[in-house]
Amino acid sequence: MNRKADQRLRENDVKLRLALRAAQIGIWDWSIETREMHYSARARSIFGFPRDIPITYELVRDATHPEDLPRTSALAKRALDPAIKQKTPFDYRIIRADNGETRWVLAHGEALFVKTDAGQVASRYIGTIQDITERKAVEQALRESELRQRLAIEAARMAVWEFDVATERIITSPELNLMFGLAPDAKPTMEDLRALYGPGEREKLQQAAQTALAQGETRFEAEFRCRRPDGDLYWLLLRAEVLKAPDGSLNRIIGVLMDIDASKRSAERQTLLLRELNHRVKNSLSVVQSLATQSFRKGAADPAALGHILINGIPFWGEA
Repeated sequence: MNRKADQRLRENDVKLRLALRAAQIGIWDWSIETREMHYSARARSIFGFPRDIPITYELVRDATHPEDLPRTSALAKRALDPAIKQKTPFDYRIIRADNGETRWVLAHGEALFVKTDAGQVASRYIGTIQDITERKAVEQALRESELRQRLAIEAARMAVWEFDVATERIITSPELNLMFGLAPDAKPTMEDLRALYGPGEREKLQQAAQTALAQGETRFEAEFRCRRPDGDLYWLLLRAEVLKAPDGSLNRIIGVLMDIDASKRSAERQTLLLRELNHRVKNSLSVVQSLATQSFRKGAADPAALGHILINGIPFWGEA
């Protein structure tokens, strides 16, 4: 090997060590024939193995979580099978040898094969190991957060949507499609949805957004009507937040849609009943005023008559 090639090899080795150190990645090397295992200092630290003991297959097996051992063993067999040579990375749990703590690790591995009279045979299995416990915790927290959000949205009968201002592309959800009377797997465009708005509702929504932006707000909401496939109009509530690009231009609008038709119709019925009640009360008061006026006139001539005015069988003035 010439001097330049040797220099490049040393430089590459330094770069590899720096990369592995920065990413906190350990290296393992398993000799299939001798069953010997070599673990780097970082790999030993991840597993909680002491630095001065030999690493055996049994030691690594016992450090693997019992629930994950069947899966990791099956993956190793596929990697060592010359007909498969699987190289897919996989994660699993370990139980640290020093303190019994359960941790998540990510393993990358690749088998090296040699030719024999019987065909190819795996001679070594080399790979890396990385502790990903913190990443797993974040992923779990995110899944739980998304689950809580989905349950809250379903309980409130809401649908999430996202609108790209530049392309006018809308990202819908099965819940939103159903609110518009569409198939759950439909891919409507913004114009498809606007075509279902009631008369004048598109302008109402635009005005709500423009008013909020003019006041320096990024959030707005508005009630509007849509038309069902049967032609009937129903009420929806839109709540949205405008996201701006670094240059200040409008980028995206993210929001939720809520079906408020039942509550709106209930409020309209109550308003109608109150209006009817007020009308009847006014009519009753008019009758009372008329009777009272007549009674006062009659009472001027005959005060005793005041005690005989009845409304629906009940004395209105004085005693019967």
